[in-house]
Amino acid sequence: MSNQKKCDKCAASIKDDSLFCEKCSIQSKSQATAENSWNTLDGCADIFMGLFWGLIFGCCGFFVLLMISPAILKIFYPNFYNMWVNSSMRGMGLLFISLFCGMIIYPFVRLIFSSKAMKGKILFFTVFTHLVLCMIIFLVIVNNSDWNNQNYQTKNYPEVRKSYGILPTVTHESNTETIVNQKPTTTVLSVPTQTPKINTSLNTNDITIATPANIITPTPTPTGYHHYVKGRQSLWNDENFIEAIEHFNKYIQLNDADAKGYEQRGHSYHHLAIQLGHKEYIDPQIILNHFNNALIDYDKTIELNQSSANVYGQRGHVHRLLDNHQNAIHDYEKHIELDSTDPWPHHYLGMVYVNINEYELAIESWEKYIELRLIHDSNWLESEQSRNTYNQMGWAYIELHKYKKSIEYFDHALLIDSNFDSAITGKFIATENMKSIIR
Repeated sequence: MSNQKKCDKCAASIKDDSLFCEKCSIQSKSQATAENSWNTLDGCADIFMGLFWGLIFGCCGFFVLLMISPAILKIFYPNFYNMWVNSSMRGMGLLFISLFCGMIIYPFVRLIFSSKAMKGKILFFTVFTHLVLCMIIFLVIVNNSDWNNQNYQTKNYPEVRKSYGILPTVTHESNTETIVNQKPTTTVLSVPTQTPKINTSLNTNDITIATPANIITPTPTPTGYHHYVKGRQSLWNDENFIEAIEHFNKYIQLNDADAKGYEQRGHSYHHLAIQLGHKEYIDPQIILNHFNNALIDYDKTIELNQSSANVYGQRGHVHRLLDNHQNAIHDYEKHIELDSTDPWPHHYLGMVYVNINEYELAIESWEKYIELRLIHDSNWLESEQSRNTYNQMGWAYIELHKYKKSIEYFDHALLIDSNFDSAITGKFIATENMKSIIR
């Protein structure tokens, strides 16, 4: 005979293997206690399994977040899109958010939907909730971070970006070109007759091209701005002009209407041509091609922005080095028209006038150059640049047969440097010519 037990309510006999009383259909207390015990164990298991799967899904969800976060950021915070995409902390931040959300959501979801029949709901609900919660936390963090500082929208925008490590520290010195310290006697590179003659009097004192003084950083941040930054780093700091050209090519592909990209690439071609001009056994046609590429970029820059005085000046340098004298004069005069306080276009204009034997115009240009230099720096009269300017003017007066005036300017140069060979030679020639006239 099978063992039996009594119903707690009606005292009727219940078989041991039966869950309910056949008379009143009430579950026995002992059986309910056992069932509750097993439910508790299942709940704990759901929690631990939830933590485990939360960790696994957090790792997998990280890659999903990595793909969709730029799009979400571009919608809600487009000004900071590039900074986030190029941030070194982007991956670690998203991984932490994904793991945190996954390990919170999964245990509770598994506990709520504990039935095996609810597996589909568990998967859908957790995936959806995980992504939504991650995006909310991500946007809250961005909104309350320093990236949302209002200074980004002000005139101090470049300085703020530099403080966040977005811009490199690049030193831009004012235009500095040392004038030739004697009449040019250097050899011109042999250039095929069918190509324009290149003026390759490329000693350092003659053709040092200065870093532009007024380069404006593009604002707001355009797409691919990191290519622009890296290009400037390669151009002005590393002097790796080929690498700079590659970066600016990528920037221009993404921002073909931004004048600054063409301007910087033009500088890169310009400097590369000069760099190659210092080397032996370089095909002159290669140098000419780089100069022409620089002219194309400067033309495009001026087409997009006709108010940049510096670009006219830089294009004038290229024309001067290619002996395109009238074009050079036009560009330097346009530079002066747009920025009448800059002394340098007057200096370069004087050099062009010397090349076409317009010595009086050259002297006028240099006198204006001296006037503006003294406005900027009263101590300039004691500098090497001052010495070279007076020396050049002395040689120009010799060409005009004004030997007394020539000696006066050579004496100015010798007061600054009594051992300056070019001024000593010039003064000797002027003195001998004066003696021959007196005789």
